[in-house]
Amino acid sequence: MLLIIISGLVFLVGVSTFVAVLGTSFLKRCAERSDSVLDLRSSESEYAGRYREEYTERIGEEREAVDREAMTPQLPPPSVRPPTGSVWRPVSVTAGVVIVVALILLYGMGVFRQKDPEPRLYFCENVNFEKYRPIRRSRMFTRGNVTLLVKSKSALDLGEASIEVYRLSEAGFDPYTSKNVHLKPQWYGFSSKVVFDRVGSYMVSVIGDDGRLLCQENIRIVPDSFAYKPVPAPPSS
Repeated sequence: MLLIIISGLVFLVGVSTFVAVLGTSFLKRCAERSDSVLDLRSSESEYAGRYREEYTERIGEEREAVDREAMTPQLPPPSVRPPTGSVWRPVSVTAGVVIVVALILLYGMGVFRQKDPEPRLYFCENVNFEKYRPIRRSRMFTRGNVTLLVKSKSALDLGEASIEVYRLSEAGFDPYTSKNVHLKPQWYGFSSKVVFDRVGSYMVSVIGDDGRLLCQENIRIVPDSFAYKPVPAPPSS
């Protein structure tokens, strides 16, 4: 009976001790949570107060700045320098325009050169009929036969042409000689020989049977000594 009483007392003391420990730990945790909540609320209240003060100061500064700007006379905005990209864009456009204009001018010059008076008249010693080119052409010859070559890039479409030669004198150009040349419409040119037996300057005109001036050039006939220099004699042994 005594052992049962002692065992019951020990059990009660153990249960009470266990309950006391659990209760103490629970109370400590609740106290820590309440302290943290209070600290958080206090920090939030401090932050809110500090933020309210900063906001009030900033609003005051902005109002002062607005008042000063309203009292200050307005000046025109300064010129803004364009960025680098916007500077290079007009430069590149200008360069492109200059290149295009230069190409157009070069093309026009080439077309102008190609559009020489057609047909053309050449003075020469002879004609290479395979390539239809003048041989040793010039504008200055000695007295004698001179070959006249008329050359065109398209068919002449003529049945006859006349060669009229005028000699320059003190009074002007005097008729010197003339001759007719029979042609075929599909011919691109023709050649003929003219005799120049007097020294001087001449104008040669080639006229088609339709009265159209085909070409006109000047030629000079010089003394024989101007063309042929005497060959020195070999030294005597």
